[in-house]
Amino acid sequence: MVLSSTKFGEYPGFMSDNQSDVARRGKRLSVEVGNRSVEHNLSHDRYRRWSRWVSIVGALFAAAAGASLATGLTGGWAKVVAGLGFLSALLAAVEPALGYAKQAEAHRAAGSSFGALGTSYYNLQYLTDREQQLKRLQELELQQERLAKESVNVEQWAIEKREKMEMRKRELEELRQRKRGGVLT
Repeated sequence: MVLSSTKFGEYPGFMSDNQSDVARRGKRLSVEVGNRSVEHNLSHDRYRRWSRWVSIVGALFAAAAGASLATGLTGGWAKVVAGLGFLSALLAAVEPALGYAKQAEAHRAAGSSFGALGTSYYNLQYLTDREQQLKRLQELELQQERLAKESVNVEQWAIEKREKMEMRKRELEELRQRKRGGVLT
């Protein structure tokens, strides 16, 4: 099966013909919550990076101000040192207010929770009793709904970045398949 003929977010060979509709739905939902997990992880990385940069810049300003004061500067340089000290204090005060570290942690927790939920959805196929599958599917859907309400929102840029990553992955797989088939055009 060629990858380009699959729907976005689905993978060929993902389901066999004899699987129940519940297992199929579980696999589809597994991909869906897997996507949310990736998006939250992308957001976590961005906020963690922003938090780190704000902290590093603030520490550099503080170090520069401290080193300048230790040398006993006077005149115009004293104003520069005072400015560096002010910027350092400002960044130290603003970083918690911006909440980058808190946002990063919230996205990390949500990404982990959605990832675990995806595994549970995927494992529905291993339950042999249809009633067990239906009961477990309902439990997981309620858990997903609760998780979606409780977790922080994913920004649009993270969704677009995940979609671009998936598109690139599909393009590379199509290229590999064409190479294996000897038809490189």
